[in-house]
Amino acid sequence: MTPPSPPTADVQQQQQQPVISGDGKLYFHRVPESIGSESPRSIRSYHKGSSGTLTGGGIKANYSKQVDMKQYKAKIDKRLGHCLLACIVTIATVLCVYGLIHQSVHTELTTYVNRTHQIANEMKTVMLDDYGKLDNKTLAAMEGHNWMEVEELEHDAYLLDQTHSKIWWLFFGNVVVAILLTPVLFLVHCGFVEGNGFKLVYRIVLLACLIWLFAQFFYLIHPILFGAARFPGMVDRLFVTGYPRDEYQLNDIKDAFSCEWVPDPVLVRFDLQLECLPRIKNSLFPAYVAILLLVLDVFPFIFAIFMYAWSACIKDHKHVNTLRQRVNVNNQRRVHLPRHQENYVPPNPKLIHIPTDKHGQYL
Repeated sequence: MTPPSPPTADVQQQQQQPVISGDGKLYFHRVPESIGSESPRSIRSYHKGSSGTLTGGGIKANYSKQVDMKQYKAKIDKRLGHCLLACIVTIATVLCVYGLIHQSVHTELTTYVNRTHQIANEMKTVMLDDYGKLDNKTLAAMEGHNWMEVEELEHDAYLLDQTHSKIWWLFFGNVVVAILLTPVLFLVHCGFVEGNGFKLVYRIVLLACLIWLFAQFFYLIHPILFGAARFPGMVDRLFVTGYPRDEYQLNDIKDAFSCEWVPDPVLVRFDLQLECLPRIKNSLFPAYVAILLLVLDVFPFIFAIFMYAWSACIKDHKHVNTLRQRVNVNNQRRVHLPRHQENYVPPNPKLIHIPTDKHGQYL
């Protein structure tokens, strides 16, 4: 049996503590090995583990990280211009298409409203001379009809005119902005011009486009969205429930649209006649298109805010980070084939074995 090896000098130094006595002699006091402190500040109080190894919580994302503004400006310069151009061109296209449809009934409807306003004004003047003070309730009681007021018809004519003019005014404005923005985007993103001076000009152009969209937002709300929401009720009041009605103008509208005010249901069923009222309503500027234009108008602002929020906190979120890692892994696993293969030889069909069943059909 071999004797145990003596402890090294380091171990002896750790196990013995020097003590000087009163007579000046040096003694070494042996310190017992510690089996673990039981104090509240012990390592065991905050480290758990049955295997004896220390375990921790791992790395956690720090959401208080500030956004790198230089990197954010680079993203704005690279992406916001394309977003602005796409939204402006789309808005101009939608305004042009539905503006042409609206214009097909605008002239006849405006003429009818103005003629009805003239008749109502003349009737009001005559009846005021005969009866003195007269209001709409008195007219309804006398004639049994819902007579439209002169001020109401004036507002209808004003709303029709403002909606029609603003549609085409915004259309031409978006076309001009798109024409000015396109060459600037082409010069910047194709690398024909560089430097801080032109970058400043480019950012001023982007800011001007955002200001245009901001101003356009209010015109899209009023009169376009406001008018589009009131047009169906206006048509019902003019041609169904309200009085007076100009029979000559009604016949002109019927001839212009090749429709009937009171069509035969059988002929309508076989598309041999069209009803005038749905034809007029469907041709006016719809409210859902105005809402779509509002969404397109504010989309560049939402896009810029989203890019800032993405850099600030969204990309570091647990679930988003997991999805990004999965996408990265899938991209790395892809096998990139060459786009152009030279000297490609198709396989010999005789060398390809295609399994068949007992009847000779392919499996």
